[in-house]
Amino acid sequence: MEKKVSRAMNTYFPDLKHMYSIHLITSYSDIGPTGATTFIPYEGFNQTALYQAAVQADGGMAWVPTFSFGDMFHRDAGSPVPSENVQLLAGVRLLKLFRINNGEVIELQGAAELPVLVITYQPDYYRSRFASVLPSTGASFFIMSRDGQRVADSQEKDSTMDDTSLKRMAEMKSGTLTITRNGKPLIVCFDTSDVTGWISGVMISPEALGSAFLPEVKSYTFYLTLILLLLSLLLAFFLANSITKPIQQLLRAIKKTGEGEFDTRIPVKSYNEMGLLIHKYNQMNVKINNLIEENYKVKLREKETQIMSLNIQLNPHFLYNTLNIMNWTALENEQNELSAMIVSLSSMLQYTSASNQDIGDLEEDLI
Repeated sequence: MEKKVSRAMNTYFPDLKHMYSIHLITSYSDIGPTGATTFIPYEGFNQTALYQAAVQADGGMAWVPTFSFGDMFHRDAGSPVPSENVQLLAGVRLLKLFRINNGEVIELQGAAELPVLVITYQPDYYRSRFASVLPSTGASFFIMSRDGQRVADSQEKDSTMDDTSLKRMAEMKSGTLTITRNGKPLIVCFDTSDVTGWISGVMISPEALGSAFLPEVKSYTFYLTLILLLLSLLLAFFLANSITKPIQQLLRAIKKTGEGEFDTRIPVKSYNEMGLLIHKYNQMNVKINNLIEENYKVKLREKETQIMSLNIQLNPHFLYNTLNIMNWTALENEQNELSAMIVSLSSMLQYTSASNQDIGDLEEDLI
């Protein structure tokens, strides 16, 4: 039977390198995994604090802070067990027995003694864990129960907590405190384990904390400043380009306008002050272009009018020659009355073509 239990423990606890020992203890037996050499005396085990903690947990896991093996089991150094000076901490659990019947879990009731599962560790397990994460050589750690019992620490002076600070940490459960030791301030960062209920924390002086992180802070500050400087230069370039580019476009367009290209237009991409200025420039070019076209049309009409005026002046000249020939022909044929009529007609035509007035005197018309 013990071999079956040992094999079962091997199945559930295959890796023992982080544990000191594992036991399944009753008042008449101590069963461990196959090949285990560490022994816990089972006689009188129900009188120990480990058994009392397991009974109080009533099937739950209970954690017992650091204790001396010799003090817990009343053994001396000559016993065939670990040295009495060995410091251990333990997790204990009273194993209740259950039976599953058609999906229903039923607790077995009987007179059989319930075994206690005991898992022990050495405080060095926590020391090795904390040693790799402490921020500097001036830092120390501690692990304590809520009632002030020591679990593990750095084994340095003042690495444990006073009752007042421990009470505050128990109330806060997690956070940061500043305490005073020997007239010097210490920063304490702590947290409460949800599994064991123990309070673990790290203590360090502000000077040691600063010396540990100051090089990194300087390095981060330098690179952060460099990155911000590059971003500022890049932002300044884009900002300056967004301002100067429209101005350069406007200057080039004004130069083209000065060279006579009045059909030049600049696309309006925004409606800020520069966009409004470009819009007004485009409107100015449109109006100038319209004025040039209108002036060209007026000049063209004037030229056409002058040509028409010359034609009007040129055509009567040939008419007068014809009338003169008719007048001389009438005089040769002694038709004086006809000659007088031709002369009067010629005079009337000369007056009409020579007068530029829309309204004239009747006296001038009759002469």
